[in-house]
Amino acid sequence: MEKHKESRHHAIIVLGKATHRGPEGHIVSPRGKEVLKSAARSYEEHRKAGHDVVVYFTGNMPNFTWAQRVTPLTAKHTPAKPQSHIFKSAAISEHGISEEHTATARGGSDLMQNLIHARDILPSNAVVEIHVDGYQSRRARMVADRVLGKHGIEYEIHPSYAPRNTAMMAFERAIYEPIESLYMRIALDVFGTAKNAMQEKVEFDSLDGTRLVGTLYKSRVPTDKCVILCHGIAGRKEQLDIRALANRLANNGISAFAFDFIGHGESGGRQEEMTLSKEKENLESAIAQMQGKYGFRQFGLVAFSFAGGAAELFLAEHPDRIKAAAFWSARFDFAASHSRPAKGSEAEKHLNREGYDLRGKGNPWAFRYGEAFFEDLEMLMRTGKFAKLGKYSGPLLIVHAENDRVNPLTEVEEAVKSMKNVQRLIAKESTAYGGHAFMGRQLDNVADEVTQFFTKEI
Repeated sequence: MEKHKESRHHAIIVLGKATHRGPEGHIVSPRGKEVLKSAARSYEEHRKAGHDVVVYFTGNMPNFTWAQRVTPLTAKHTPAKPQSHIFKSAAISEHGISEEHTATARGGSDLMQNLIHARDILPSNAVVEIHVDGYQSRRARMVADRVLGKHGIEYEIHPSYAPRNTAMMAFERAIYEPIESLYMRIALDVFGTAKNAMQEKVEFDSLDGTRLVGTLYKSRVPTDKCVILCHGIAGRKEQLDIRALANRLANNGISAFAFDFIGHGESGGRQEEMTLSKEKENLESAIAQMQGKYGFRQFGLVAFSFAGGAAELFLAEHPDRIKAAAFWSARFDFAASHSRPAKGSEAEKHLNREGYDLRGKGNPWAFRYGEAFFEDLEMLMRTGKFAKLGKYSGPLLIVHAENDRVNPLTEVEEAVKSMKNVQRLIAKESTAYGGHAFMGRQLDNVADEVTQFFTKEI
């Protein structure tokens, strides 16, 4: 698939390491401030260029470093919250970085774990900048080559320097840095970050002949159960929440299949060719492939965000094919959010001239909607196909955050109000992407709950 400039995701990773205790709690140290300044300059450059850019913050968890474990006297110098949160707060309040363009990765105990956790929440099309204290840049480059480079992720190291105590610098270079570097080399070679399920790449054709690509996460025990995982707009089968859920399902005796919709990831087609009806057909083809080639007979379905449309259409047409379904931060009201550009608007002129309307520019969900999408949506609304979800009588789980500003919870409740077999997993708040995504420990908890739902219902 052609990679349009607008579709590249520019990820600015801030490796937040240095904090100092101030009168009102921990604050970013002079070394950390230089890193933030560097990241803020890059953020502004990308915003001015109209790029899709997000600043990712990661850093050590409280009481997590080896020095704090073996030296209890230093515990009083440990921040009460992860260093990533301290850096993020400073970036928003002092450097004008919009909170909607930030994300926080789970903290770890060292540079290697922090970078791994940051990698795990990146979109698959990310181009990465790592902003780090210059005195750690050598170690950062060594780790990034293994954690990012060998996974095909483009990256650059952006070191920042601040004056430091000469004696401390000498100690780090002579003793601490060689020891930590040796540990990282051993850890990168020997230890894994998590137990992942066995995976198999699957290629198949949709009803219109488009080549689709997916990943089958195989159960550790024989099973005829499979949950189909559908990503949202501009998403990918490799995104963090899908991988987190897929691995849990497979480790609990249920296989999972995640695939890229038309115009996404490794699958064929252009973004402008995507329609809700085609995504529904992609879903039909995915289930047919899992049933015909792999012999699965009992299916579950998870629709993330925009995929709520394809799932709703599929369940309306095939209410008996799915034993249990979950809508995760799902979109239901497409008429309100994705209708044709207003007549005479610049967006309409661009659609007529270029053949697409680019929406969400500067956000991770930027996408080129073509004329076919709007024609299909108008047909679906005219024929009332979105009003038939009530035909599905199986167990339905709603996974959402109350503060989701992308797909408001009120729209979801309106869509399922006439359904009887509805369960809810509602978080009071999510801090990622305007309340639209779960990360860190919150994601772990949500994925565990959804896994339990499918273990019980299919």
